[in-house]
Amino acid sequence: MINESITKLVAEWQSNNLVRPGACESELDDFEQFCGVKLPEAFRYLYSLADGMDFTMDSRLFNLWSLDRIRGNNGVVKNADTTRICFGDFLIDSHRYYLVSRPAGDELVVVDEPDETVALSFAEFGVLILNDPERVRLPSPGSLD
Repeated sequence: MINESITKLVAEWQSNNLVRPGACESELDDFEQFCGVKLPEAFRYLYSLADGMDFTMDSRLFNLWSLDRIRGNNGVVKNADTTRICFGDFLIDSHRYYLVSRPAGDELVVVDEPDETVALSFAEFGVLILNDPERVRLPSPGSLD
């Protein structure tokens, strides 16, 4: 279900020419090393299919950041107990989405301003953005028409 949802989501983005080609394994390995944490399988899978969007938004007004954009915009913040990776935003930076990883191996997806947990994993985020976007603080496609 998880990879199926991510595959379906990326196919939607690709059909609208919104995403860049996926990152190769060595690029994902380099990014993982840059972050200093093991990236969740679902994160690696999504980015292997699509390495972000070029400042465009999907029908939910979501923008997926490329690995280079994450690096270049101070998108990785590390402290003693967490690493926060900013991987996207809503409506031209109205709020941002972060993958929060902890040394114990658990992860969350939060939105900022104020921090609110919207998914208990990146995999769950992938399912929710496709099937229940309002749970992750995004409008449903077509609701803006």
